[in-house]
Amino acid sequence: VISLYNHYFAISRRYLCTHCKEISKQTKASAICAARQAVSIHGATVEAVVDDVVDGTGNEPANVSTSNNKTPSDGLSGKDRSFSSTKELDDENHQYTFMGYNARSRKRLPYGLGNLFPAFLTHKGAIDMTIIDLMRPLFNAGVRPKQFADILLELASKKYHQRYLHREQDIKRKRDNGFQTEYKKGQMFSEFKDKDGYGAILPSGKYLAHVSKLYAQSIKEYLELEVKKRGAEFLRWDVSYKEAKKLCHYKGK
Repeated sequence: VISLYNHYFAISRRYLCTHCKEISKQTKASAICAARQAVSIHGATVEAVVDDVVDGTGNEPANVSTSNNKTPSDGLSGKDRSFSSTKELDDENHQYTFMGYNARSRKRLPYGLGNLFPAFLTHKGAIDMTIIDLMRPLFNAGVRPKQFADILLELASKKYHQRYLHREQDIKRKRDNGFQTEYKKGQMFSEFKDKDGYGAILPSGKYLAHVSKLYAQSIKEYLELEVKKRGAEFLRWDVSYKEAKKLCHYKGK
């Protein structure tokens, strides 16, 4: 998780939702029954239906394969029909095992405990909510994502040098106060982006723009409700006729 001055990690155990598992079993049974009925309607026979059509653990669902000498009325071959059945069954709503930081499970925690999670997760990374809180007003004020990335680089670089100097002063303090009677050659402070040492990780402007869009999408429902709370007597909008103007000047006419 990338924060203002450094980064940290979020670790969680996978847990099981028994209610979701029961719903997944019922969905699995109904899906298999519907697949068999659909196959029989088109005159095909079911060759095999694997038990783990939807196992809820993130594994790939099994295919419902068909065999028939004639083409079904909808024009789908056996391979295409198998893919379409798999796509319908492979739905995230059938999942019943979750990590502790899963967004769909966090919002169901009682007393608003899910809101205390300190980061916003993306596919392969995460941004601390402190950066998210700064990102929205700065972007609205005209700060571009690339500029915001440079600001984060400046803050992280300053914190790095402060820690570097603090370490050197701490070593000097121990020697002056007699805590370290003999000179011991210590290891040098690592470089800013040394993966085996300090290992600073900073987001790019492109990644920050991507996070901004994802976060706005995640709170879309809340933003729409906020807009409805604003009272108004007049509605005004700007209409652009740029395309019509371009067409009018086409080939000088």
